[in-house]
Amino acid sequence: MIGLTDIDLKQTRFYQDAFAEGFRYGYKQGFALGIALGLNKILLRQIRRRFGTLPEWVQDKLSQSSMSQNKLWADRILDTPSLKVLFAQSGE
Repeated sequence: MIGLTDIDLKQTRFYQDAFAEGFRYGYKQGFALGIALGLNKILLRQIRRRFGTLPEWVQDKLSQSSMSQNKLWADRILDTPSLKVLFAQSGE
């Protein structure tokens, strides 16, 4: 290389700035993913509690759902009479 050791490189301003930017980006992505997975898990729990054992199509739908779909379904869960109504017209 150009005579810099690994330790020397890590002490440069460029390396520190790039590392900090990468860390912030990774943190934001991980946080958003954690929120989405948590919402999905809670929604699945609520649906199971309301309707009992779920058919496979419901579990498939939830595993492929977006955050906005999960929010819509979470709003509907208290008022819906059936799984079909819960998942009908969901903006897909």
